[in-house]
Amino acid sequence: MSDAGAGRGPPGIDREKCRAAIAAGRERIGRNPRDIEAHRMMAYAHALLGDGGESARCFDRAVEMGGPRAALLEDKGNTMYKVGMYGEARAAFAAASRLCPSNDVLRVKEAHMIQMEGRYDEAAAAYDELIGSLGGRGAARALVHKADMLDDMGRHDEAVEMFGRALEMDPGDFDALSRRAVALDHAGRGTEALADLDACLRINPGSALTLFNMGAVLAKQRRYAEALERFDRGMAIGDAGGNVHRMRGDVLSRLGRHADAVAAYERAVEINPSDSVSHYNMGTELAEMGQCAGAASAYDTAIRLRPSHGKSYGNLGAVLHRMGRFEEALEAHKKAIEIDPGDAVANFNAGLALQSLGRPGAAGYFERTLEIDPGHAAARESLGLAPAPGGDNRSGGAR
Repeated sequence: MSDAGAGRGPPGIDREKCRAAIAAGRERIGRNPRDIEAHRMMAYAHALLGDGGESARCFDRAVEMGGPRAALLEDKGNTMYKVGMYGEARAAFAAASRLCPSNDVLRVKEAHMIQMEGRYDEAAAAYDELIGSLGGRGAARALVHKADMLDDMGRHDEAVEMFGRALEMDPGDFDALSRRAVALDHAGRGTEALADLDACLRINPGSALTLFNMGAVLAKQRRYAEALERFDRGMAIGDAGGNVHRMRGDVLSRLGRHADAVAAYERAVEINPSDSVSHYNMGTELAEMGQCAGAASAYDTAIRLRPSHGKSYGNLGAVLHRMGRFEEALEAHKKAIEIDPGDAVANFNAGLALQSLGRPGAAGYFERTLEIDPGHAAARESLGLAPAPGGDNRSGGAR
């Protein structure tokens, strides 16, 4: 992973306030170049604006002015981690650890940054060394970080077991319990995940993240009303990221509340404009509501963000067909088929578009549909064939 030095910064940031802080810091430094707090203030503001490179330079100037204090270096490491500059963060934590070798947390953070750089074998070795050499909370934190890495690698059951070891050392570790719940969910053990999340709420009833995680697990279990209740409770407590709004939209869709689902997806893309899934899902909800122009616009955006997603083209073609724009619909279906030749719905809908245009060739698409899905009743009907035994009357349209 690269240490990119610039970006948008986190959502919801008052950018004018950050710029004012930078200007105030420069004014203070103009009066006193050795004003460490002014350098630190500017470092925070640059990080919030997404300029990690300048944030790092401000921290370095603060260190130069005030000496390599462990707390300042740890502060730099924490900030560099937040802006995704993991190599810079690792170096800062390592320098802080050399100044304060008894601080086990710094050593764990350094190992975690190796993991974040994608150097998993080295990170695993570093965690193992810490687990073996540290005692108490330090070893428990190393176990949690290694378990989290195993979960990210798809080794969910191993991660669950390792989180359990951490909890044996520190039974009240909210973070370990919360992360084990996520690993249990990834392992398909949703009931156990909910038990852990209930325990998390007993420790911290005001945890919005716990409620969001509960909503996600309940949604997977198709307990949509309960999931929505958890999402809404969490949002009443704390800010929700774009992914939470998207999951909430999915739940509202399942509950048949299509207009509310659209509003949730709109909030998701307001927070994260590059979220192609929310744009796609919004298009599907708008199509369900008969708002074809809005649906087409949402699908167009989803395609721009993720041009390899064939179903976006297929659904765009379906709403264009409903709008009578048959030529454009045909082109969209052809693109969907190009991406996924085995898409029965796109093949059938391409045949319908050709029929609507009064052109030959529709039968070829219907035949291809039946090669893919012999039970496709509408394709059989279009070819004048008898329904397949046990057919399920499947037909074309948006998915």
